[in-house]
Amino acid sequence: MQPETPRYSLGAVARLLGVTPHLLRAWERRYGAVRPARTPGGTRRYTESDVRRLRLLRAGVGRGHPIGELAALPLADLERRFGSLAPSQSTPSDALWQAIARVDGAEIERLLGLQLGALGPRVFAHDVVLPLLRTLGERWQSGEVCVASEHATSAALRSLLGAALRHRRDGDGPRVVFATPSGERHELGLLAGALCAQERGAHVIYLGPDLPAEELARAAREQRADAAVLALASVDGAAARHQVEEARRLLPQSVPLWVGGAGSAALPSIEGVRELADLAALEATVDEIAPGAVPADARRGRRAPRRKTGKI
Repeated sequence: MQPETPRYSLGAVARLLGVTPHLLRAWERRYGAVRPARTPGGTRRYTESDVRRLRLLRAGVGRGHPIGELAALPLADLERRFGSLAPSQSTPSDALWQAIARVDGAEIERLLGLQLGALGPRVFAHDVVLPLLRTLGERWQSGEVCVASEHATSAALRSLLGAALRHRRDGDGPRVVFATPSGERHELGLLAGALCAQERGAHVIYLGPDLPAEELARAAREQRADAAVLALASVDGAAARHQVEEARRLLPQSVPLWVGGAGSAALPSIEGVRELADLAALEATVDEIAPGAVPADARRGRRAPRRKTGKI
């Protein structure tokens, strides 16, 4: 057989898998996950088999298996165990659900922390946090999960996401304020969105849940924000509409208002407000107000261009 041609750059593989270049370098250095070829200038180049192996490793880590154990397995073993899983179909491990059933907050946080460390913040938010929240809600409604288990899991996620958000990276990305409106106390989706925006290079100003519209506007002015985000989950339609309209009225006209979360789908169209369907839409919209910007871990000190946008 002819040897495979190393054709993919580090950045290309990161985009294919939806992870950061930093994560791929860490898997290579610490665990020997793959051994990419090098150009004469020292640049990494990956084969199709390398990409397949990394894709399977990501699927396995997404199911709660430690990367240190998986990285030593032959490709054939990884194919047998995870070959039917796409990365976006990764599901929490049985060990995690057992910890949730026992209301073991420390173990829940430990297992989720392993996935956060292995996958990186962005993939963890997309592929672990949001699917877990949906399944947790379904199991709670069916009686499979008790209220205490739901609270313990939420507390673990809040701790992990908050800690990751506090590791702010240097850069000059757009300044984006994140909050939920008055009466909305569910903040895990907001935290996930803030983390994804930060991974895209935004300077996140996180204000948390249950914030009156006038305080959101005050913070946006004081912090010279480039945009503001409101997340809606459980506030009823009329109250949610009032809060969003009030926020739009009080915010400076130069500050776009973006609204997302499960509750935003029921909102009517509101002038000057953009609805974000999911985390990918949020990331794309952050990119719009920082054209040419790249994720913070790839900037290496370079200043990303910025511009202000007006009313959406």
